[in-house]
Amino acid sequence: AEALAPALKLMAGDRLAPWRRSTARKPQVAILCSMPSVRLHWLNDTKRDGLSWVNRLTSHELTHSTQARTRESWVALLEDLGLRYVFITPSQLEDGVRRSCKALVLPRSIALSAQEVESIKAFYHGGGLVVADCQTGLYTGHLVRRPKPALDDVLGIRRKNDHVLLDGDRILPRARRPSLPYPIAEPGIEAVRATPRHVDGGVPTTLVGTPADGQPGRTLYLNLLILDYVRDRIFAPDRATWLRDEVRAVFQRAGIRPAIRLSRSPDAPTWPITARVRRDGEDLIVALQVNVIAGSIELPWDRLLESAPVPISLEIDGTWTA
Repeated sequence: AEALAPALKLMAGDRLAPWRRSTARKPQVAILCSMPSVRLHWLNDTKRDGLSWVNRLTSHELTHSTQARTRESWVALLEDLGLRYVFITPSQLEDGVRRSCKALVLPRSIALSAQEVESIKAFYHGGGLVVADCQTGLYTGHLVRRPKPALDDVLGIRRKNDHVLLDGDRILPRARRPSLPYPIAEPGIEAVRATPRHVDGGVPTTLVGTPADGQPGRTLYLNLLILDYVRDRIFAPDRATWLRDEVRAVFQRAGIRPAIRLSRSPDAPTWPITARVRRDGEDLIVALQVNVIAGSIELPWDRLLESAPVPISLEIDGTWTA
């Protein structure tokens, strides 16, 4: 308490009064939190564990759960894109998330109830952007295998099989391709109505569905395992930049852009910096936050303390007076 007292005093002072009374911008992206998917991915992750499955405590899951790593990578990716997001439950999805968000992310949502599927389709038909990344809709909310994946028609894809290039929680070597920064997730994916941005060995990876047949919605299906993005944004910035550029282009075409855009020179340190934007009446308040923790991965403090200042360019969307 004594160590925190100076910071708390500063936060309660007059200088930060505008920040305290300000309001955050509305979220642009909703992330579906699918507990049936969490349960099924946990079963798949542990199938090679044998009797050691009991060792999967929270500390172990933070680095081995494929669902948690994917979810944290999506959070890091959206933060790096400058997009404000919110987690939603299936009931909130059914209540009509389209009223507040323009995009819906389904992180490895392998199990979806019939009502969730209908709500996602309604979001799409209402003009929203639906983003999915692997094994979407293969099972019902009761973990029963569907004869046909629930959202393939919306995503514009077809599956020749349900193979995924994971062995438990480990990425199979043949998933990694020299031409791609991230491993391929499902080798049996085929493009039907979606347009692949990349194809490797006949397997489409980034599939973009554009408005067609009078439907205003858009889709993005990442046939990639992005589990490592949360680390790559620090330790493999070139890979992380490739994924950001892939996703950013689709969000921009759907009219989803950040209020604040940050850029830095290519040789600058790779510390991820998030812009927090709030409104105080007619004023726009911007706070830049250095992410010393990327998801569950703590970054080495000595690098932050010893690194040179990071030159950042900040561009604000719209017209503002200084």
